[in-house]
Amino acid sequence: MKIAITWACGFVGSYAVKYFEQEHDIIAFQRQKSEMQDATVYKKWDLRDTYSEDFDCDVFIHAAADTGYEKSKQVMITQNALFNKNVLQLVNHSHCKHFIYISSSSVYQWISGRIDESVEINEKNLVNSYSFSKYMTEKYIKENLRKDIKLTILRPRVIYGIWDRVLEPNILKHQIFGRLILIWNGKNSTSLTDINYFIETIETVMKQQKSSFEIYNISDRKTKKMETIYQELIWKYHLKWAIKIPLVIIKTLYYFNPNKFSYLIDSFWCNKILDTSKYNAIYSSKLH
Repeated sequence: MKIAITWACGFVGSYAVKYFEQEHDIIAFQRQKSEMQDATVYKKWDLRDTYSEDFDCDVFIHAAADTGYEKSKQVMITQNALFNKNVLQLVNHSHCKHFIYISSSSVYQWISGRIDESVEINEKNLVNSYSFSKYMTEKYIKENLRKDIKLTILRPRVIYGIWDRVLEPNILKHQIFGRLILIWNGKNSTSLTDINYFIETIETVMKQQKSSFEIYNISDRKTKKMETIYQELIWKYHLKWAIKIPLVIIKTLYYFNPNKFSYLIDSFWCNKILDTSKYNAIYSSKLH
């Protein structure tokens, strides 16, 4: 099978390349280099431009995304949504059978508790630019992907693993004198998604999904409180205990910068427990 992967040098993309190249032919798209390694063909492609070379694939895994939640909506829509015109132009003119989009559970902004895929998402609640851009990208792909191509949208939460370039760096950069900054009391809980498990879920939906369109929440069985995540990082990097910032301060700052602080309040105040029973059902059928 021939599999194309965008952002092949990124955290998710690089894991996907290493996993799938063992049994498949891989076309790995990235901005920098163009070379061949084993069964993987690396292609240089800035997604803001149209792709001019001959192209075909069986499965297209779209992992490219700007995760800069502090950037403006205008920038994030450009980075995460508008370049999909070039992606879909390429895919729609190929013999691709299955398009897999790596979205994010951040589309559930201001929704707390146990969350399944059927929950109604109100665009007005997507105050943060990253959350908004990921949801708008989902909508754009659903509306513009060729109808005979199977579409899968995956919504992971807090992807972690070796060579993580997003989660740990974002936490560690907020320090004062060797102390991490923890918003509120850290008692809220969040689902987690191991990177290796996540890549295996991509393989599962490639083999098992039978309908033309599905959305899956993806997380492993780990659910942790935010304070536990911070405790583990403090131990790992030999830091001092975190400074807790009262939520009222962040809520006040929200009025000056709703984009940035809506993301932080949502992350540290709401419980984000993904209901993954829909994916678990197809995983169980694979085992049998």
